[in-house]
Amino acid sequence: MTLLRRTGREISSERFKSFRERFDDAVVQFGSQGFLLQVGMQGRECHRTLVEFKSDVDVVRVLIGTTFDAVSIVATHAGNTYAHLVWIVATLLENKILCPMNPGETLERTESKLLSLGDSYRLVSGDEAMVQRLGAEPMVVPGGDVDATVLKMELPPRDPDMPFILIFTSGTTGYSKVVQQTERGVLTNVDDLIRHHQLSSRDRICTPLPVFHVNALEFSFFCSLLSGSGLVLFEHFDLLRILKILRRESVTILSLIPQMAHLLAQESERFKTSLGDGFRYVVTAAAPLPPALARDWVLKFGDQIRILQGYGLSEAVNFSATMPTDLSFEVYRHLLLDFQRPSIGVALPGNDILVIDEKGQVCAAKQTGEICIRGANVMLGYRGQKDAQPFAGEMLHTGDTGFYVDLQDGRRCFFITGRKKDVIKTLGETI
Repeated sequence: MTLLRRTGREISSERFKSFRERFDDAVVQFGSQGFLLQVGMQGRECHRTLVEFKSDVDVVRVLIGTTFDAVSIVATHAGNTYAHLVWIVATLLENKILCPMNPGETLERTESKLLSLGDSYRLVSGDEAMVQRLGAEPMVVPGGDVDATVLKMELPPRDPDMPFILIFTSGTTGYSKVVQQTERGVLTNVDDLIRHHQLSSRDRICTPLPVFHVNALEFSFFCSLLSGSGLVLFEHFDLLRILKILRRESVTILSLIPQMAHLLAQESERFKTSLGDGFRYVVTAAAPLPPALARDWVLKFGDQIRILQGYGLSEAVNFSATMPTDLSFEVYRHLLLDFQRPSIGVALPGNDILVIDEKGQVCAAKQTGEICIRGANVMLGYRGQKDAQPFAGEMLHTGDTGFYVDLQDGRRCFFITGRKKDVIKTLGETI
């Protein structure tokens, strides 16, 4: 056993299995089954098996390997399109660092963010304006097959503790930062989520959330890709179309943000009738679950459809905590309704969550302090900003305040109460 950098728990020293190896294993094991349904504008559908997806990934890999040699970062600028998913995986398989950009931002803001990457990137975009003004590579998936010998199958191994994915975020202070996530951190978190949700080839995750951000990218997409689960990805949130597809596609988990869950609660009867027998629950994150919505949800759905809140931030890959899936209804209801705000659940195994007081001491149960995280999922730091790191020793200080309670079975459940500073986030900036 060995301790990794900023790792709160011991992790086996067994040989690390890379994203490339994990992807190849998934293709061998699950390749022939339906992997992806991408629902575009006006309901256009794109269906792919994992083998078909890999074939398109290989074509883009050749393009990256032959024309992007001079850069280490591929910045992708697109929404929830099929081509974007292909470019994401091809980028990582070619040992490039992925930097997904928000296509909803202004051209000027995108240009400003790209400047922080220096000269070490190439931009790939599905937006013609970006192609014309910034010289971006068009985000296309060329047709045709690839001779396997053309691929750089013998690429040198990537250091799993170096930058793997770059995420633009406002961080915990107020200006735009670039989070450096490692391959080890990303895959540790993906494995934690696969185990927590017991994902298998029987599951199908559905989400309209954007893959340029960590929730859809590293939960819905990567967890589906590496566990054999299917993925239903909507290009835009379309409530009526989602309700039509849930039963047809045997969706088992629906991943949303609270605003979308609120709309589902308003259409509770239609939502109930849209679900197949295998549907498990709704997962919500990215913003706090409002107490009023939690009460309305339990009132309308009882134990028929549960909503599980998760918590995390880009600085710690994605989810650091989420509600358990195996609670009795009594305990589930208690954690949702009997406190000022609903619980964010238990810490995932790959990280520790601690509540720290002003003196740096660990708080007792129900004592409010700052939420801190340590574990393999914690970022390397903010790119190019050595003086802006939110670390104290091995702990990442989130800026969120909260407390915990211990359940009778020994599990520790956490609650968020607010921020150390009052902030409003808008367009990626903190005010």
